[in-house]
Amino acid sequence: MITSLSTPVLQTTDLDFHHFELADAPFLLRLMNQPSYHRFIGDRNLRSLSDMEDYLTQKILPSYPNNGFGLYKLSLRQTHQAIGMFGLLSRPFLPAVDIGYVLLDEFSGKGYAFSAAQALVQYATTVLHLPRLLAIVLPGNVRSIHLLKKLGFTFQGTFSLPSGEILEKHAKELAAIV
Repeated sequence: MITSLSTPVLQTTDLDFHHFELADAPFLLRLMNQPSYHRFIGDRNLRSLSDMEDYLTQKILPSYPNNGFGLYKLSLRQTHQAIGMFGLLSRPFLPAVDIGYVLLDEFSGKGYAFSAAQALVQYATTVLHLPRLLAIVLPGNVRSIHLLKKLGFTFQGTFSLPSGEILEKHAKELAAIV
């Protein structure tokens, strides 16, 4: 079980959001190699702890000082057990910051994703003062599409990522969220 006792960046009644650390590499290796992650997000070819430590050092950790936000380890508040990754990403091919999230499969369908995403959207709006927030999702990812609609995101169309993957793009002006 992965635990974290550092000060959370964000909290809900049941969940804590923490900055990732190199010690989280085993958890991320498990999370990012789930079949559901490969299917709906992509295979990053991270197969060893060394690969994941490099990924953390090069991709995840620099976002905190560079952007003031990033991907966060989502943990259960009472037990400190890591259950997923939720956060905000600044991607050069998107006109605004986008929300990204994934849970360990055994924690899906329990309401954690909605609670975490709702808190993250509120954080992006009220603390970070982001004027707009995007989300991208594969057309077959019905659960994520439902979650984004429940949060008030609206379908904006399809586009190709630089890698050539076609994704649906959901976007909402955050100023409209009340």
